[in-house]
Amino acid sequence: AILGGRFGRSPHEFWKVALIDDMPAGFIGGFIKEGKHLPVTGVLGPLGVFPEFRRLGVGVFLVSELFKSMKNHGCEYAAVGTPSNNRNAIAMYQKAGYKLNCHLSFLEKVH
Repeated sequence: AILGGRFGRSPHEFWKVALIDDMPAGFIGGFIKEGKHLPVTGVLGPLGVFPEFRRLGVGVFLVSELFKSMKNHGCEYAAVGTPSNNRNAIAMYQKAGYKLNCHLSFLEKVH
């Protein structure tokens, strides 16, 4: 859905893979959300770091590199969402310079 443009434009520069010793360590993607009355916003996700490479700065590196690409594509803001109980991800995003803005609750109905 992201690559197909369902959520917004997703330039190829927004898809990155981090390598350590020629081994894939993590990946990130994102898209640009544009609206008539909205600022041009880069949205991060998905992001994944393989377990053996966690806590080495790979996530912060990928987020920072994607943010540079977003700025180069005219994004005025960048946003990311993660569950409020995902403290490791929140700490990583904060380390990359993101500030906690709001808490959302998601509801679902199961048939």
